[in-house]
Amino acid sequence: MKTNLKKTIETYNEIAHHYKKKTKDLELIDEISKFKKFLPKNAKVLDAGCCWGRDSKILAKSATVTGIDLSEKLLDLARAYVPKAKFKVGNISKTEFAGESFHGIWCNDTLIHLERKDILPTLKEFHRLLKRNGILYLSVKEGEGEGFKEEEMSNFLPRFYTWFKKDEITKYCKQAGFRTIEVEVFYEKKRLGLKRDLGIITCFAEKI
Repeated sequence: MKTNLKKTIETYNEIAHHYKKKTKDLELIDEISKFKKFLPKNAKVLDAGCCWGRDSKILAKSATVTGIDLSEKLLDLARAYVPKAKFKVGNISKTEFAGESFHGIWCNDTLIHLERKDILPTLKEFHRLLKRNGILYLSVKEGEGEGFKEEEMSNFLPRFYTWFKKDEITKYCKQAGFRTIEVEVFYEKKRLGLKRDLGIITCFAEKI
């Protein structure tokens, strides 16, 4: 595991319970509802970077959900919170799943912890995992550059971030073989009531 990612996972293992408390009310209900509309009945969904299972629980109400994450402590919380779903340790950039295993991939605030050079290979992996016309949802933080940041959300322990521009996400999706359906930006302070006011880029894309 790369040093930056390893340090970030160490932080998540350290703050698992704190992070669950801080993020339990931050569900992206509108985006999850829209994502579900693209899925067929009895869909198989991968929650890529499932954290403590908050989004998996909502998705599991109408789909068969598999969640992967690199934080063992977060996965322990996820297994207890969503017994209906399957959770395993896994790197989203290179998984052990067979090609075309999923109808949908939900990737909420996970690509942000990868180095920029790993973004396109990871999206190509998502493309491999999705069935034809499968749907990908991803969200990232708006901005420039990459590096470590310490903030209240992480109990002031370091996490590695990569920030993105809206047109950059569209470009990456196209290069990975996706057709972008919608790329939007919302701001955390207004939408989620957070003190910080970061822009969140959300993207829906289809495998072609």
